[in-house]
Amino acid sequence: MVTVKSIYSMVQDTNYLSHWCNLALQGKLKTESRHRKKYFPKKIRELKAMLLKADCICEQGKGSHTKCSHPLLDYKITISGKDGNDAKRYQEKDVKDLLKDIQEAQK
Repeated sequence: MVTVKSIYSMVQDTNYLSHWCNLALQGKLKTESRHRKKYFPKKIRELKAMLLKADCICEQGKGSHTKCSHPLLDYKITISGKDGNDAKRYQEKDVKDLLKDIQEAQK
């Protein structure tokens, strides 16, 4: 495996430079990453769209709160935030759990 650190020592020689550039362009060059994958949260509008697609009823609450329920279930979830805001992890989990419960109730 070719890493970025190994390139730095060899780039000083210009003959190697074109070889490493070709490897990078072909996608064979692996970069070292010590960081976890970045988490990109969904937008509130995406969560609402997922719920509406699953035939949930979404009612406007106070301020930027929205209450969503499904006719087959006896509980509601509340999603807070404007449509353009990033959803919190617990909100995504609540929506995921609600969709899972809907699938189980439909069986």
